[in-house]
Amino acid sequence: MNTQRTDRPWGQQPAQPLPDAANSLIHHMDRLFEEPDPWRYRTSAYEARKRAITMACLPDLRYGRGFEPGCANGALSELLAARCSELVCADASAGALHRAVEQVGARQGVQWRQLTVPQHWPEEHFDLIVLSEFLYYLDAQACTAVAQQCLASLTPGGSVLACHWRGQADDFVIQGSEAHGCLREVFHSSPEMAAVRAHREADFLIDVWSMRSSSPAAVLSPSLPNRAEGSRR
Repeated sequence: MNTQRTDRPWGQQPAQPLPDAANSLIHHMDRLFEEPDPWRYRTSAYEARKRAITMACLPDLRYGRGFEPGCANGALSELLAARCSELVCADASAGALHRAVEQVGARQGVQWRQLTVPQHWPEEHFDLIVLSEFLYYLDAQACTAVAQQCLASLTPGGSVLACHWRGQADDFVIQGSEAHGCLREVFHSSPEMAAVRAHREADFLIDVWSMRSSSPAAVLSPSLPNRAEGSRR
């Protein structure tokens, strides 16, 4: 079944040339998303529980504008849309975006965009940036660039949440823990950022950082009780 269609409600990807590795990844994801839900995001109890914990780790109940790169088929996007007045959901793969539009549908305040990070990044500033389950497809240099872009586009008081599987896969460039290490190195070297939450389980990890505002920075808080369950694949 081929998901490549001519209707693209998210418009065309920016014309900036991409490196060969990025183009190869896009083709790989397009092939994967010939299936509606290649990682069982919508049918796996493990994935549903991980999304619930991800949402519980967000520091605030409501956000003005959020950004979710690597949105895949939109399973997490639906939950984020309920917490954000505006939400930009992006993916490098047209196949993934087709699935997201099919499965999520039109939602007030939600925009779908075809963007390849870190080469492409929105011009807006965001109160929330969610980096979920995609950084291990990038190398360490690209993960560092993503962290720097987050710093440049985050509003005072805004937060970055990262969530990644701790296992290994043939198509990963680095492991999830390494990707979080790249983020941590950039954020911890910035006087503007504070670590506010860390959640660890056998199968996945979540880290949250917030940009300091005029109020005192939040203190690193304990996460939900750990309970290992399942695996991503």
